[in-house]
Amino acid sequence: MVASLACIGPMRPTRADSGDILRQLESKGAKITSTKGAFSVSIRDCSMWNDADFKSLSGIGTVTNLSVGLGFRESSLPSLTGLTDLEIFSSNGMEFTDKGVGGFAQFPKIRRLAFFHPPKNFPGVGLSRLANLKNLESLTVAGSFSFGDEGMAALCTIKSLKHVRVWHAGNTNEGIKGLKELPALESLTLGQRLTHQQPACPDDETIALLLDVKKLKSLLLQEVRYNYESLVRLGKLPELKELTLDGIDVSEADVERLKKELPNVRVNRTKPTDVFMT
Repeated sequence: MVASLACIGPMRPTRADSGDILRQLESKGAKITSTKGAFSVSIRDCSMWNDADFKSLSGIGTVTNLSVGLGFRESSLPSLTGLTDLEIFSSNGMEFTDKGVGGFAQFPKIRRLAFFHPPKNFPGVGLSRLANLKNLESLTVAGSFSFGDEGMAALCTIKSLKHVRVWHAGNTNEGIKGLKELPALESLTLGQRLTHQQPACPDDETIALLLDVKKLKSLLLQEVRYNYESLVRLGKLPELKELTLDGIDVSEADVERLKKELPNVRVNRTKPTDVFMT
């Protein structure tokens, strides 16, 4: 007896089909690599891609890592529904809104999200829509002054976060206060706002606020002036193991003093450039 095709369900692409799809997507600028059967896809320019192209990504196999650039819009997110194993997503210049960012909730396995240069109409309050993503451990927002304290408050509703990176954004220390509400937070990157206007953030007051983030193990501070008295207070963080001062305006002598005062913390430092310290 011949079984009805309707009972078989949707057919998976054959290896030959997958190869054809892969070559088609590469011809449109996608860079695709494979490690142990899992695919990583990078699309620097999405301007020539349509929804059918994004849908076909699920046809190449198990995609766990997707990076998109200019031209990717939130309206294309439904076309990625087939990427059920997606764990890492990053964007640079993606066009999306606070309502649209909720579309990432369709990826239950997502572990890392990074939004570089998000649009001006993204203050970040929509991040609270991702609070139920239990596997989401890492979140980056960088390169938009529109992302401010309201966005930080929304970010702090995602209790599963272990790694947070925020720089060149619009938040103040009011937003930094909420980080103590993240019970699993162990790695933090903070960089200056680049507005060249007050209030500065992060600053010496920020250091005092970070002392409430008790599980912090790794802290990276970028492009800011601190006094030695503030930095040495970081020794009060019971689990801190690494402190990176990237472009921090502090003397070499104070760096050496800091290393001696924090013997259990690996202190790294790069000198500031004129671009950030003028």
